Amino acid sequence: MKNILLLTTALIFSFTLQAQQKGKFPIGENKLITYEEVVHHQGVGKALLFARAKKWFNSYYKNPTSIIKKADAENGEIKGIHKIRIYGFRKDGSEFRAGTVGYTIFVYVKEGRYKYQLTKFNITDSHYRPLEDWLGSTNPKEKERLEQVYEFVTALIKDLEVHMSGRAKEKNDDW
Repeated sequence: MKNILLLTTALIFSFTLQAQQKGKFPIGENKLITYEEVVHHQGVGKALLFARAKKWFNSYYKNPTSIIKKADAENGEIKGIHKIRIYGFRKDGSEFRAGTVGYTIFVYVKEGRYKYQLTKFNITDSHYRPLEDWLGSTNPKEKERLEQVYEFVTALIKDLEVHMSGRAKEKNDDW
């Protein structure tokens, strides 16, 4: 009886962790992890929103010309492809590069609103595979690396939203 109770508790705990993990990684209509939102900025024109988005790409990424694959002001679309490094940790606490996670980012602009979309996350360690393969994993290393991706994505979205609102602080080059 005690074993059944322990097994049931372990299963419930496992399903709860998987649900929390999947909540951090929304699955879109394309069956891929997809972060997207339409953000309204009443009274802000399409051209200004596009300029803000382009400026954000140029300030956020070290080498934006290698990231931006499409910048179409007329149709209000910027597409970028980027990779982030993920790290593992040795027993002594030192870190090592555990691979990279690639993703595609789209920013679409229209009069008074813009939409961002981050999707097509993929793991490129020893081979290429979708990040969705790690969802629901019980492997602590994969969970840790998923958390790194989540932290990166939430910071990116927050930074994008600040820049698109026009509240971003200008760098002072006048020293």
